[in-house]
Amino acid sequence: MHDSDPQTPVSYRTANLTLVFVNLFWLLLVVWSTLGIGAVMIAGAIGNHLITRYEFAQRRHAAGVNRPDNDPD
Repeated sequence: MHDSDPQTPVSYRTANLTLVFVNLFWLLLVVWSTLGIGAVMIAGAIGNHLITRYEFAQRRHAAGVNRPDNDPD
């Protein structure tokens, strides 16, 4: 029935990224039609900032550099 090896995991990365970008597209289209292009530009800048912070946190975690907790001692 299935031609793939049962021990090989199926990757849904392409399908997930496609759905994320389609949803982002229609969401920004709705924002653009209701609030204008300025709101879309602000939302894009905020999204870019959040993605950059996420990437920075991943790199710090991979390098083993973690911020110390806010312990009072």
